[in-house]
Amino acid sequence: ADAAAEATSAAAAAREAVLAEMRESEPVEVALRAARLEHEQERRAAVEEAWERAVEATLQESAAQQLAALERMRGELMAAKAAAALQLSEADARHQAEMGAERARAEAAVAAK
Repeated sequence: ADAAAEATSAAAAAREAVLAEMRESEPVEVALRAARLEHEQERRAAVEEAWERAVEATLQESAAQQLAALERMRGELMAAKAAAALQLSEADARHQAEMGAERARAEAAVAAK
């Protein structure tokens, strides 16, 4: 009977020890889960931040390319405008010369009469 009581007591003590160990390990498990969750959140935040930086860099590169294209077109338009102004000036000079020559011929014809 004493042996049975001791065995029962030993079993109860072992059960209590296991339960105590489980209670002690629960906070550790909770802390580990919390640490994993925090790490995952930090990783996600870092990925999101890297994504945002990549998108911003792509947008800036695209804007710079568009600006460069607009500057090239502006330069081409300015060159075309200068060429057109030169052609107009040359045409005006030819017209003035022709008018002057015609006037001189008319004056010479009047003087010859």
